[in-house]
Amino acid sequence: MTIYGNIVMRSGLAMSWNDESGAIALKFNEYDVMLKWFSKASEFLVKCQVSEPFVVEGLLKGVVSPWEFSKGKPILEDFHDTLEASWVWTFYTMISDDKRFLNNIGLAWLYVVSNWDRFIDKNAIYDCTHVMFAGSLYEKAFKITKYRKLMDHCASIVADHIENRDNADGREYSDPWWAAAILAWYGKHVANPRFLGIAKRFVNKFLVDSEVKFTRFEDEPKHIGPGNHDFFSTNANKAIALIASYGDSELSRRLLLDNFLPIIPEGFISRHVDENAWNANVATAMALAYRVTRNEKFRNIYVAILNELSNRDISNEAALPRHPGFPVKESWVTFFWALAQAALSIFWPYT
Repeated sequence: MTIYGNIVMRSGLAMSWNDESGAIALKFNEYDVMLKWFSKASEFLVKCQVSEPFVVEGLLKGVVSPWEFSKGKPILEDFHDTLEASWVWTFYTMISDDKRFLNNIGLAWLYVVSNWDRFIDKNAIYDCTHVMFAGSLYEKAFKITKYRKLMDHCASIVADHIENRDNADGREYSDPWWAAAILAWYGKHVANPRFLGIAKRFVNKFLVDSEVKFTRFEDEPKHIGPGNHDFFSTNANKAIALIASYGDSELSRRLLLDNFLPIIPEGFISRHVDENAWNANVATAMALAYRVTRNEKFRNIYVAILNELSNRDISNEAALPRHPGFPVKESWVTFFWALAQAALSIFWPYT
């Protein structure tokens, strides 16, 4: 790592600290680095989308598969992976004004709308969070509210799910901390005090008022869920839910510094599965914690994790498999990495 004044650069990562905004202020060369990364990520995700010549019409048109179409892996239909790709394309379009991926965004939402009834019900919590997350960014980027009713429907499902819980158990698709974070951000986006209030009460009950608030990252269980996944860090999503609910507040700062900071890892952690996505999730939490606290230890871990992900991207495509040894690069891993890339920039769209 090389440090020039307040600019940190290594492995394509370039940042400069802005004491006014609590974010990364991108000068031209740094902005260019970020644009190039998101451009590559967006180009990679096109390789995962079902469109012509694969299909011209039908249910699968516009869907984004979990992986690139190569090396014998089948085209797999995936509702939330489609929304994740839409988020990346939309974010890149918003920060660059590059129009190349507008058609891909449109096809993704066409697939979501056309297949809504096949995926969305009261149990589709993870899919619903992605509708809210991608949809709210779509509104910010394009000033179009055409999917608001779908988003509100999903928010009601997630709110009911969070409000009625008597525990905070669950990992990967069932992680309630991710659901609470998205509900809080969405509640702020649409100025809905019920959604934000439910998220806050969940955070209060299971984090603020809990005797044990965080555990060591290294001690998180080696769970393997549906699809052989374990892509979320519970500790990371707890911190993200706290910040999404309470923002840059004294409560957030106190818990992050007194309870979260002592248990953060020293860098990239090897995991049993999904370690690239899992560590990207951790990096997002480190970035958001840094925005709130300005504590350099959070930024140092963030930089260490992003450097390791960058070093693993040997083909320089802004794309990785879920973990070393998995045979193909995957769309959803690029989404998790994109969140980490965006989380410390001035373009981060959530407060």
